[in-house]
Amino acid sequence: MSKSTGYTPTAKTLHWLIVALLVAQFVFAWTMPHIGRNTPVTTLISLHFSFGVAILVVVFVRLLWRATHAEPTPLDGVPPWQVQSAWVLHWLLYLMLFGIPVLGWINASWRGMPIGMFGWDCRNSLGREHQVGAGAVTCTQYSQIS
Repeated sequence: MSKSTGYTPTAKTLHWLIVALLVAQFVFAWTMPHIGRNTPVTTLISLHFSFGVAILVVVFVRLLWRATHAEPTPLDGVPPWQVQSAWVLHWLLYLMLFGIPVLGWINASWRGMPIGMFGWDCRNSLGREHQVGAGAVTCTQYSQIS
């Protein structure tokens, strides 16, 4: 992979798709009801789950694209500390874009809520319906001990 002078159109499209999904996700999260014990899954909660799974899928595709295509070289004159900071923050952002939906999935599974993406039941396709929820219970138990 040689260094390029700019991001590819596919990388730009994936970038802006993630931004649009995050904006929609924020709107759904802001307007949906509080999720407590026995909260019924409403349309807004279902949309929140759907967009969370969609974000997870698009970020995964974006990471695959990034692994197979070189990132552009930094502009001339940019101090090395800024280049390194940008690299670290970029990967922290990817970690959050991956980690937050996974934590939401664990939380919803622990509560027994169906996780789907626009009507497609993700639990049945994974074949491990209750293992994610069991992991959340274990994490909750450890957090209560400390």
